[in-house]
Amino acid sequence: MGKRWISTTLTPRTATPTATPTATTAPAQPTATPAPATLPNRTVTYNFPMNGYDTTLTFSFKFDAGTVAGTLSGTRVRVLANECMSDGQRVDIAEAEATDTFSSTLSATIAPTGGPFSSPADIKGTTTYAITRPFTHPDCLSGNQVPPPAPFGGFGSVSGVVPANGPVSFSVNTTAGNYSR
Repeated sequence: MGKRWISTTLTPRTATPTATPTATTAPAQPTATPAPATLPNRTVTYNFPMNGYDTTLTFSFKFDAGTVAGTLSGTRVRVLANECMSDGQRVDIAEAEATDTFSSTLSATIAPTGGPFSSPADIKGTTTYAITRPFTHPDCLSGNQVPPPAPFGGFGSVSGVVPANGPVSFSVNTTAGNYSR
């Protein structure tokens, strides 16, 4: 038998259409911004004159806790003169020192990165007296008595700003006096 040839026609196969992935750009995901660094805790003290008081202001900044604690205190000494009169005439002069002292506890909140703060100031104080030059005239000796300590009070506020770098600025506005730095 002879060879037989089978003739076939090749038909190209049609590919089944499929979706071809195309390059797309994914929407940008927000990049997490690192949290600002918390400032290191610190304590600062300032001494300054205010309305005749030798004043001390101390702040303790706890940035990790978000708090400010402090004290405002002051002392001043005044000389008081007292005249003794007899028959309408000044016959003697006595002098005393009046020592005024006050203090106030301060409390405020602050951001971990610093910034503004404000605290009320509740002033509590006492005035004490000491005779420095007594009366010597016989008609005036009964005036050589020291009055008892006298309490006094007041109010106001202490506010300020703590920058990330640099000194603290503050303002004291109280009935005991005013001061800014």
